[in-house]
Amino acid sequence: MDEDYANVFGIEILEGRNFSEDFLSDAQSAFLFNESLVEALEWEQPLGREFQIWWGDVGQVVGVVKNFNFHSLHRGIDPMCLYYRKNQKYVYYLSVKIRGGHIPETLGFLEKTWKDFSPHYPLDYIFFDDIFDSAYRSEYRLGSMFDVFSILAVAIACLGLFGLAAFTAEQRTKEIGIRKVLGASGMSIFVLLSKEFTKWVLVSSFMAWPIAYFAMHIWLQSFAYRSPLAPRIFLLATGIAVIVALGTVASQTAKVASTNPVKVLRYE
Repeated sequence: MDEDYANVFGIEILEGRNFSEDFLSDAQSAFLFNESLVEALEWEQPLGREFQIWWGDVGQVVGVVKNFNFHSLHRGIDPMCLYYRKNQKYVYYLSVKIRGGHIPETLGFLEKTWKDFSPHYPLDYIFFDDIFDSAYRSEYRLGSMFDVFSILAVAIACLGLFGLAAFTAEQRTKEIGIRKVLGASGMSIFVLLSKEFTKWVLVSSFMAWPIAYFAMHIWLQSFAYRSPLAPRIFLLATGIAVIVALGTVASQTAKVASTNPVKVLRYE
C-alpha cells in the first residue's frame, strides 16, 4: 500500500511513523507491523530493524500499528505487516473513501477516471458494506430464522394460555362468586387465578435456562470475540415471559373477577 492507506482506513500508529515519500529508504521498501506480529517475532524494539518478505524484498520496519480486525470476528487478529513499495509496477486494488451522498455520480466519476488511466481493464468495484455482509450472512440468516420461530412459539403459547385461562375461569366461576360474597377483592381474585399460570411459566423458564445456556455457549465458541452469558439475560427473558403470560390471561381473569356473584350463585 501507499502512504495514504493508514489515513483512509483510520489505522492508528502506536510507535514510529507512517510511510512517507520524504524518506528515500521507504521508496525501495518499508514495513508497518501490527502488534500481533511484534509479539509473534518477540522483538522488543522492532523499529529500524530489517525485515524480509517472503518473495525476497528487504526493508526497514518504520512503525507499529494498533491491532485491527481484517477478517470476520470468527477469527482472531493474526500477525500482519503492511508493505510499502512506491515503485510498484502493478496496482491490483485501489481503496477509495467516498461520502454517503451522490453515490451513482461518484461511481461514474471514478469509472471515467479509471478509463483515463487504464482503458484496457474494466472497473470492477465492491463496497465494504457488501464485504461485511458476506462475512456475517450466515448469522443474519440464523437470526432471522430464530426471530420467525420465536414469534411462532410465543403466539402458540399465548393461544394455549388463553384457552387454558378461559377453561379455568369457567370451572372456578362459582368458587370466585363465593369468595366475592365473603369479601374478596377483584385484585385478590386476579392474583389467585394468575398465580397458577405464573408458577408454571417460571418452572418452564428455569428448565429452559440450562438448554439455552449450552446452546448459546456452543454457538458463541465459533467467534474469537464474544460477550459473556450473564445471568441478567436469562432473568430478563423470564421476566418478559411472565409479563406476556399475565397479559394473555389478564382479560379472562379480569372478566371473571368483575362478574356479579348474584348472577353466578342465584341458581345454587
